[in-house]
Amino acid sequence: FGKNIIKNNSGAHYIDIQNFNLNVNNKLTSAINDTTHFGASNLIRSDRYSYQSVPGMDIKGKRDSEYRLHVINELLSRHNITLTNSHVLDVGCNLGLFVKYALMCNASWVVGLDMPDVAKTARSYMYRSGFTKFDILGVDLKSSSIFDQLPYKSYDFIFYMSIEGHIGFPEWLSKLSFEYFLYEGHEGES
Repeated sequence: FGKNIIKNNSGAHYIDIQNFNLNVNNKLTSAINDTTHFGASNLIRSDRYSYQSVPGMDIKGKRDSEYRLHVINELLSRHNITLTNSHVLDVGCNLGLFVKYALMCNASWVVGLDMPDVAKTARSYMYRSGFTKFDILGVDLKSSSIFDQLPYKSYDFIFYMSIEGHIGFPEWLSKLSFEYFLYEGHEGES
């Protein structure tokens, strides 16, 4: 615990609340698989499963999150791009794994956007993971009113990861100013 445990006559006390994991219960795991799912149940697979794997929670998904984060980290490092002290926007954040990644890279503040039910689960996941320097907004990603709901109109970095196939490039996105825009296409996209 990095010497963050103090023990005295009244017991042991954890004195730093940044980036620690609480025990995650089955209710959150169930919500993750239900609201951030990929596909439907069938005869071979009785339950829907998560869109992406969730490191540290033993949740498997269609996409390997640790590999994706590794590739992104290598790309940013190769170009000497840092998220330190930056404002980051993650469009279609799903569970918030790129929100979490940005915060672990010392971003000042991160805003995630996704559908309301997904955003609720993502906020719960992020709080249970020990993070607080973020907003995750439940919105209609195609709505022009998103621009007015954003806490910032300028971002250092925008994640646009596998979302274009679902929402295209909505008009509100062109109103934002940013320095870096990381785009990830869908399978089979040229």
